[in-house]
Amino acid sequence: MLNPSITQKYKIDTLLSLGCKQWQKGSMNRIYLPEPVLHQLLDLKVTYYNTGNIGSIEQGGEVLSNSQGSKVLSSLTYCKFYYDVTSDSYGYKHSQGYVDLHSIVFRKLDEYIQSKYDTQRAVVAEREVTIDELNAALGF
Repeated sequence: MLNPSITQKYKIDTLLSLGCKQWQKGSMNRIYLPEPVLHQLLDLKVTYYNTGNIGSIEQGGEVLSNSQGSKVLSSLTYCKFYYDVTSDSYGYKHSQGYVDLHSIVFRKLDEYIQSKYDTQRAVVAEREVTIDELNAALGF
């Protein structure tokens, strides 16, 4: 669950800076997560043979079997994950029967957004301390 002080604009800006693509049509306004972004969020490392077959796949440092890896990759390829700007909610289409995959992707996405937010707040807090120290040194 995201910090309630994180605004929708912050979410949108973070998603777009991550490499997500915004799509609008009529009353629909969605930001889709492309496959490379999904790989980054899930910490997937994939190598391929020259034939195009999977050589190896790791998730978070854990080696997956080629069978497991193929299932995960095909799910990420065919399922469309998005953030619905209009309803301020996540959604997905074509889940291929992997019901839990969307909850993992959206949890990881929330963790990423929260982490970026916390990092920016820490930088701002650090700057405030530096400015306070500077003001004290100058006698203000």
